Amino acid sequence: MKKSFIISLSIMILFGLPALVKADEPTWFFSIPTPEVLPKDCFALGLVHADLGLGENLEVGIHGLKYRLAKKWQGTNVALGISPFDTLSFGGASAPGAYLVFGQEFKEFKGYLGIKVFPYFLFFGLTKELGEKTKVLFGFNDGPLVGLKHKINSNWWVGAGIGYHNLSNYGHFKKDGDFKPNIMIDISYVGSL
Repeated sequence: MKKSFIISLSIMILFGLPALVKADEPTWFFSIPTPEVLPKDCFALGLVHADLGLGENLEVGIHGLKYRLAKKWQGTNVALGISPFDTLSFGGASAPGAYLVFGQEFKEFKGYLGIKVFPYFLFFGLTKELGEKTKVLFGFNDGPLVGLKHKINSNWWVGAGIGYHNLSNYGHFKKDGDFKPNIMIDISYVGSL
């Protein structure tokens, strides 16, 4: 009985629960945050993230806290975030870093530009849809990256990319020699409570 329950649950998750889904996709593209937040009571679980929408403009998760300041103000989305991974050190004490990200939809692509406190002050990303279910990203966040994200069904996303980062101890960067190519894989499930 226990085995059949696990198999049934696996099949439901694998093929999705479309009636429960309100969110469209995860609000991060590898290491690039977008100004979007998950709708209230929606979640995104993946290999590199776990996020939950707490209100119309608030998201909390493994990346930290993100609050959307403006939704489509002059065609631009704006969000403010606090991240436990981008720590700012002050003489032995450290505090979570903050970021501000702007997003703009253009005719052929979406653009993201952000400012953060550590370690490099700017990040950006450009995403372009390749058909109805696939997106490509070119960006920079503590190093260049390029990746693809594909929507398998109404709940599941897979992504793969390559970046040139220092991931040896994120938040406490060492010397420039620690930067190296990194392959990024993401499998995400987006749903609602």
